[in-house]
Amino acid sequence: MANIFKFLAILALFACFIYPGHAQCTLSNISVTQKPTGNLFSGKPEYEVTIKNVCPCQQSNVQFNINGFQTAEPVDPSILDKDGFVNDKLPLPYDGVTFKYASGTLFPFKPISSQVSCS
Repeated sequence: MANIFKFLAILALFACFIYPGHAQCTLSNISVTQKPTGNLFSGKPEYEVTIKNVCPCQQSNVQFNINGFQTAEPVDPSILDKDGFVNDKLPLPYDGVTFKYASGTLFPFKPISSQVSCS
């Protein structure tokens, strides 16, 4: 029995060396790209935002600091809610989530928390 536990412990340690990136997912693995659409909404420039997880592990409960975020164009709260949570707190899909907003200035979307889950 002790040999089985020893074997499993060694196997787990070996797996950490083979897949070191899985334990290293951080907020820096949340990619945010923004680009102007060229359209105006209520006289303000419109921007398209795409949020992706570039980590091999899933990240859910992704939250952004949206203090000061103002938009003339409504944003679907299932994509970005009033508390800064993205995608209804579900894991970000591989191709990310996209939304548009209209503002006089580009907003600096910065992730502040997430939950990493590796399988």
